[in-house]
This record gives sequence, structure tokens and C-alpha cells, in this order.
Amino acid sequence: MTCRRWPNVCVRKPFTSDELLALLERARLQDPYLAQKNIVVQETEALLYLAGGDARKLLNILDLVVQSETSDPVVINNAKVKEYTQEKIALYDKATARSTSTPTIMPAILPNRNICRRS
Repeated sequence: MTCRRWPNVCVRKPFTSDELLALLERARLQDPYLAQKNIVVQETEALLYLAGGDARKLLNILDLVVQSETSDPVVINNAKVKEYTQEKIALYDKATARSTSTPTIMPAILPNRNICRRS
């Protein structure tokens, strides 16, 4: 369905749980960093809930948990996902609460385009 008023608008639909689980498995096996780790996924409900259908969020949370966990094998379950994501959010909140200056926006790196510019 196209809209006459907004013909170039792209509506992004969230990924299904099955699609996100397939992406999770593919990342675990094919990503150079993750493939070196012995990762055991026991539970995925928290991962899927926090990702909210967004593949980037899912991969960022996976990366956060794997980097935070020191055991071998790296066991991913709902409790660890909640623990590490809450710690990261708390650290971020503390850093921004103490900051009195405006946060710096890093420019996005795209070929021949600057999305963000510093003033």
C-alpha cells in the first residue's frame, strides 16, 4: 500500500520472535567475536522482551551480556539479561546525572554524508 501524500515513507515492522531467534543463533555462530565464545542460551524471554522486535537491540543486549559475563561457558538466561541491562542503565543514568554539559553527539559515519554536525 502506498500513500499519495508520503510516497517515500518506509514503515518498519518489528521482527517476529522466530526471526529474532534465528538472528540470535546466526550471530552466535557467525560473528567473529561471539563465535570464539562458548555461549549457551538457556532462556530467551527477557532478550525478546527487551528487544521489542528490534534486531539491533537484540544484538546489543547479547553483546552486553557476553562481555559482562566472565564464566565459561557464557550462560544466557532471563536473570542475567535483566541484571546486566539494569546495571548498564544505572551506570548511564549516574553518568548523565552528574554531567552538567550537553552530551556530545558523535557524527554517524556514512559514505559521503554527515548525518550529525557539531555546532
